[in-house]
Amino acid sequence: MFDRLSRILVIGLMSAIVIPTGAWAQAPAAKESATDQQAEYNLSQQIQKATEPQKKLDLLHEWEQKYPNSPYKGTRDIQIAQVESMIAAKAMQPNPSPADLAAAQKAAQDLAENVDTYLAPANKPAAATDAQWTQAKSQIQLQAHSALAAVYVAEKNDAGAESEYKKILAADPNSASTAYALGIMIYRTKNVQRFPEAFFWIARAIGITGPEALKASDKQAASDYLQKAYSGYHGDTTGLSDLEKLASTATAPPAGFSIKSVQEVQQEQASDAAAFATAHPDLALWRQIRDALKADGGDAYFASIKGSEIPPQTDDAKFKMFTGKVVSQPSPKEILLAVDNPMGDVTLQFEGPLKGTADPGTPVMFKGVIDAFTKDPYNLTLTVDKDDVEGLPASMFATAGTRKRATKKK
Repeated sequence: MFDRLSRILVIGLMSAIVIPTGAWAQAPAAKESATDQQAEYNLSQQIQKATEPQKKLDLLHEWEQKYPNSPYKGTRDIQIAQVESMIAAKAMQPNPSPADLAAAQKAAQDLAENVDTYLAPANKPAAATDAQWTQAKSQIQLQAHSALAAVYVAEKNDAGAESEYKKILAADPNSASTAYALGIMIYRTKNVQRFPEAFFWIARAIGITGPEALKASDKQAASDYLQKAYSGYHGDTTGLSDLEKLASTATAPPAGFSIKSVQEVQQEQASDAAAFATAHPDLALWRQIRDALKADGGDAYFASIKGSEIPPQTDDAKFKMFTGKVVSQPSPKEILLAVDNPMGDVTLQFEGPLKGTADPGTPVMFKGVIDAFTKDPYNLTLTVDKDDVEGLPASMFATAGTRKRATKKK
């Protein structure tokens, strides 16, 4: 931030801070004696000749203390702001010393608190427009808060740095580097409850375009970082694109903004599954069997349930039959039904051929004995007789017959 000191302030207004020698003779005599005028002039010459910023600032404060009502007070205020900007810039240099950080913090704090005084409308040089003066003031404020943020980062004062980062972003919402630094800092505190906020700021940094955008390589690195961190917290990248869209337009996390953690997602899924099982116990059991058969170890699971009657016909069973719809009749002895897949996921196999056909879509209730299954596409074959099925026309069972079979409890 400090390497882009306001050109308006440094170049356009530079002439305003140099007091011509002859001007001292024109100072109102009623306010200063000739001796005071000469002493003040001598002090101003020391200030102009001083090359070390801190020395120059000390002399400016001496001038301020000795001559608080100087006719050149406005020019002095501008000089103080400029010199403090240079001192504050030390916080942004590589490996600043503790002394540099202390001086930078003091200067930046004074700038942040008194920029309205130093760059008051009355101090604006005649050559500067109101817009230029406002822009110069805004730039100085950003520089002050950037210096304070750098000091707090060096001191590992996360709370202080966060406060300054947010002040910068309030004044300059398109500072991608600041948004990214804020997001990374919040994430590295390892406060899981604040991870959603961290992800917002990183996504915000990635989405910013224009002169303050991240470099292409930095943007890609930030995107990779965000995807990995988000997945680790949420469980996958679901919702990440929505976050990126939000952050591209919102300049701060909206009220109530949140992202569910993987634990919260799992808890919701478990709660939803329990609620679903209560409302739809037949489908819940069907999916439980299907998922177990399709998973690794499905063959071993099948061996343990083959010959079992489903649904179990116990006295406390919540339901006695599954519900499906006719899809087709693959053979005279078979009917393909759809329970949880419109293409069909259960085959009812009768002992004898059926007479006639059932219309596709016909609702059917059934139970049966597990006989076979395929994983892909998933299909479970049940052996049934006419007493195990409800909903088909009675005329279809004229030759199907009824058989007795031994079953084992599931």
